[in-house]
Amino acid sequence: MACFSFGFFRGSKQSSPSASQLMQAFRIALRRFWQIFEPVITLGLGLKALLFGLAVAVIPITASLEVPREMRFAAIAVLSGMVRLFLALALIEGASLAFKYI
Repeated sequence: MACFSFGFFRGSKQSSPSASQLMQAFRIALRRFWQIFEPVITLGLGLKALLFGLAVAVIPITASLEVPREMRFAAIAVLSGMVRLFLALALIEGASLAFKYI
């Protein structure tokens, strides 16, 4: 049987970082983030993510609420919701690419 000498396996506790250390690490990470990504690109990515999330949340719900409450219409609701969702996501992605390259 192997003997582990790591602190975790010996049962020793590590201290948590202090609040000032966490803030310093956050500032460094934020500075690196802004060095890599421009603010316009970050805002565009955030807007696209928000629109994708809204589409994924709202479109299937509205598709399911539009059909009558009979079991035979469930497949129709799912398929129409999937088609609408695909078209909405394609439209959002197409608009994103158009703004990026035009």
